[in-house]
Amino acid sequence: MNELHHRSQQVTDGLWYFTGAFSIIFITFMYYYELRFDLLKHARLPITHSPLYLLGILLDMVLLNPLLDEWLWRVFYLKSMPDTYLQKVGINIFYASYHGVILFYCQGLFSALVGISSYMSLAASLTFIRERHGFITCVITHLGINFALMLVLADVSFHIQTHPTDFPLRMRA
Repeated sequence: MNELHHRSQQVTDGLWYFTGAFSIIFITFMYYYELRFDLLKHARLPITHSPLYLLGILLDMVLLNPLLDEWLWRVFYLKSMPDTYLQKVGINIFYASYHGVILFYCQGLFSALVGISSYMSLAASLTFIRERHGFITCVITHLGINFALMLVLADVSFHIQTHPTDFPLRMRA
């Protein structure tokens, strides 16, 4: 019974963190909503318009990615090395750099450098949540972040389709 209570507490905590993470990203996007055309012209997101492609991205980013990311970065790597503060910082830097390479490829050097600092903050937050509340809470929080970002990308994709001349050709691939 104690194990069941512990798991249900992780789910409850995860839903609170999910709500917080989702709300922060979604409210920020709503704040910038009036500026979206200016922002989207410079974002150069690699989005295609195929519904099957978007469904695949949705399934990967919202369901599969949080589970695999959290297992790899905050379970496998953290448990395979000595438990020190320096080790956690090193893994968080590696996590941020890994995602920075993707941003560099898609959006250039400036976005990669800004993104690395954002991913460092995210990695530290998820590591803290994993240590304090457990793996399930961490996965649910990551799911909330990715779900909000997928809604933002869906909105971007919709506006690229409805206003194709407002965006560079690279975005309309």
